[in-house]
Amino acid sequence: ANQRLGAGGAVITWARFKREFLTKYFPADERNRKVIEFMELKQGSMYVSEYAAKFEELCILLLTTTPWKRKKI
Repeated sequence: ANQRLGAGGAVITWARFKREFLTKYFPADERNRKVIEFMELKQGSMYVSEYAAKFEELCILLLTTTPWKRKKI
């Protein structure tokens, strides 16, 4: 159920599918631009609701497309 056969009968895991999907449809340079946009996000002249919406949009996008590594504290 977790795996499908690809071309030539190769097993495709979820991790492999996700990696190839992101590489093709959301390349690293685009992800990096979004990380920078997130890190430099400022409210400026936006209403609080606009800022919150942009913040949430970038959070969801980055959490679903960027491989984060957890640091042990």
